[in-house]
Amino acid sequence: MNAEREVRVRVRSKFAALYPELATDVWVSAREFAEVIVTRASHARRQSLHRRTLDPRHFEFRRRPLPVA
Repeated sequence: MNAEREVRVRVRSKFAALYPELATDVWVSAREFAEVIVTRASHARRQSLHRRTLDPRHFEFRRRPLPVA
């Protein structure tokens, strides 16, 4: 992926308690975010906890803006 257009994600403050693995209000790469969410889902399934893997209302998504030439 083109680093200038990388997608970034962060947990919304009001949902922070649901995602202790992720820092609140810190933008991370979508790749890093996906790794955490997949690991979290895998651990939950091993414990027979079945919950929605990702509720997009709990997160903010953005693309890093292109540099000004």
